[in-house]
Parts: sequence; C-alpha cells; structure tokens
Amino acid sequence: MKIVAVVSGKGGVGKTFVTCNAGVILALAGFKTIVIDADVDLANIELVYGVEAKATLQDLVDGSAKPSDVIHEEPAGVMVVPAGIRLKRRVRASEFDSAVSKVIEAVDAEFVLIDAPAGLDAQVVTCLQMSDEYVLVAVPEVTSIVDAYKVKQVADSVSRQLGVVLNRVGRLMLTKRRIENTLGSVIAAIPEDSKVKDSIDSGIPYVLKRSGGIVVRELFKFASRIAGIEIEPKKKGLLSLFKK
Repeated sequence: MKIVAVVSGKGGVGKTFVTCNAGVILALAGFKTIVIDADVDLANIELVYGVEAKATLQDLVDGSAKPSDVIHEEPAGVMVVPAGIRLKRRVRASEFDSAVSKVIEAVDAEFVLIDAPAGLDAQVVTCLQMSDEYVLVAVPEVTSIVDAYKVKQVADSVSRQLGVVLNRVGRLMLTKRRIENTLGSVIAAIPEDSKVKDSIDSGIPYVLKRSGGIVVRELFKFASRIAGIEIEPKKKGLLSLFKK
C-alpha cells in the first residue's frame, strides 16, 4: 500500500481536481485506489465526483457510521471517502488520524490518495505524517509558489516529496527551472482549460469526459508517477487503458 498526501500552500489551486482525476486513472488502470477527503472544514470531493454520500468521514468520527459505511465506490471503480459538505463541528487532528486509519485498515488498497486541506494547520501535518510521499500542487504565480515553499519546508521534515504539479499553467510568470529550484521536480504541468470548470460543475471527473488533449496527458503523467510505471490512454479512448 502506498499513501500519498496531496498538499498546497493556497486554496483554489486545483488540488482536489488533480487528486480526483489521478484516482480515476489509477482505478481504471486496474489499481485498487481510494481517495480520502481530508479537508473536513471545506470538503468538496463529493462535488467533484458527484457523490451522494449517506455517510461521511464526520459520521465515522462521531461514531454514527462504520468505516465501510463511508467508503463509496464510483462507476470508474475508484473508492471515495467524502468528508461531508455540511460541517457538524471542527474535527481534531487526533480524531481525523484515527478515522482515516480505520478506513485504510478496512480497505486493502494499493494506493491511498489523501486530499489534504490547504495551508499548514495540524490536520495537514497529520496527513503528511501518515503518508509515504507527498505531492505539492501550485499555480505558477509568485504568491502561490511562496506559500507552497512554506508547506514544503514542513512537509520535507515528515514525508518524502514525490514531485510538484503545476496547475492552470498559461503564460508562466516564473520559469520552470526557478519553480523547480524552489519547490522540487515538476512532474506535471496542467494548462488552463475552461472545460475543467465544466467537469467540476457536472460532478464527472475531467478524464471521464475528455479522452485526449494536454490536460489529460498531464494528469496521466501525475498518475504514472504515483504508480511508479507509465500509464497511457489508448487512442480509442480513456477506458482502454494499459500499463507498461
């Protein structure tokens, strides 16, 4: 089992988008994959996946649900643990750690993707501590890179960096070399695309709506780095995946 925490310095950089789509790619490639929404305060994974959750991570924390109740299997085969759109109360880091550990024990997954909150609160550190590796998501703007660097400084002390995903890439304000010198190796650079918003609004992951293009290609690069092998879409469509 490989646990990967996906973190960022700022909110709104597309961390949940890249996490959810990477989870779909891994699942369709045949890997048993679970995506956990660790952002209990500002949860939105269930919106990106279009999940109608009867039980969430908050219910597991307060004892009203079992681990199996909060695991939802989506049509693509990826397992999803939503945190719950309605916030019942603030969840302590220790409670979160216990709940996620129970979920992981309940599912013998090959890959666990934890969509951590933005920033550097105690819950983010908890996500990093339970991970084998972490991925840093940022947009190529000075403020995003500076905040991401602050997260990196803490993250490197408790986990190992898998790489950096740049999202909403247009005309770079900073060169790739400068970003890599600050944050680490860029493993995917996803361009700005208006269809990303459409996929989020529809509750259907981008890679299930689009079978090609540079966004899909970069998301596959990200998923491949998590898997440790190359995963590619066949020309006839996303659902015909192969590993090599």
